Amino acid sequence: MVSRMCRSRIFSSRTKLKQMKIMNCIPQDRLVRLLNILDRHIRDTIRLSLNPEPETLETDLYSYQKETLGRMQVSAEAAISAFHILTSPDMPKAVYIED
Repeated sequence: MVSRMCRSRIFSSRTKLKQMKIMNCIPQDRLVRLLNILDRHIRDTIRLSLNPEPETLETDLYSYQKETLGRMQVSAEAAISAFHILTSPDMPKAVYIED
C-alpha cells in the first residue's frame, strides 16, 4: 500500500491539478497505474466491520475500531481521488477503458 506521506501528497495535489485543468497532461500509463493503486485502497475495506468477534476484549476493541476507522478513511480518500481523476476535463478515453 501507499505510505501516509505519499497519500497526503496525492490528495493535496489532486484538487490543484483538476482546478488548473492539467490533469489530462499527466501520461496515460501513470494515471492508469495510479487508478489501480487507488482501486486497491478502495477495495481494502469491502469486508470490514466495526463490530469484531464477540470474544474480543474491551482493550482490543478500541484498537480494532481505531485501525478499522483509519483504513476506512484511507479508502474514502482514495475514492475521492479516483473520482477527481475520472471527472477531470479532457481525460483520455483509455483511462476509462483500463479502469
